[in-house]
Amino acid sequence: MKKVRKWWHRPCAYMLHKMIWLYIKTLRVTFSGRQYLETGGAVFLLWHEYLILTPLFDSLAFVHPLQIFISNSRDGDLPTEIASYYHNVFVIRVKHRNRSIALRAACQALERGESLFIAADGPRGPRRSLKIGTLYAAQRTKVPVIPIAVQVHRAIRFSSWDRFCVPLPFSRVHISFCEPEYVTEQSVEEWKESIEEKISQAEQSMSI
Repeated sequence: MKKVRKWWHRPCAYMLHKMIWLYIKTLRVTFSGRQYLETGGAVFLLWHEYLILTPLFDSLAFVHPLQIFISNSRDGDLPTEIASYYHNVFVIRVKHRNRSIALRAACQALERGESLFIAADGPRGPRRSLKIGTLYAAQRTKVPVIPIAVQVHRAIRFSSWDRFCVPLPFSRVHISFCEPEYVTEQSVEEWKESIEEKISQAEQSMSI
């Protein structure tokens, strides 16, 4: 059955987009590792707890078209509308259980030279445990994986599975793009552990 778009999705998405934009503008953000964005198409990995900072990565789309995954359910309809306000950002809608379809869509996007922006441990966790499907897509298409580390000076953390983080207005946020990783014939499980450790070490070494 074809989905019917709710009439209020568009105006609500517009207002939320403006509110998020104003909130993001209050943050004192610094970046490091920007030189790694010149690699061409890549898979960017961000922990689910920092998804509220996603608008900060809109600039990635100016390098290459950026694809993001959003659940093909009613819960994903509003985020999809919000994403439409960002330049050169496109949404792949996939049902949570259709992993094979998600993997195929990811590979097709990467083969076109586009980039993927992935909630590395989402949408349901476990927290900070990298989903290996992402690594299979990078391995098949021979594109780099670029983990993203984040440090926040002052924030509210919710009691959700991911301990969702909301930086307080005017707080300092440091975002670091880690050195690209190419997933080779080495065990994907070993790469999973290596990338998780790389993000952890990057966070520990960051100062804000």
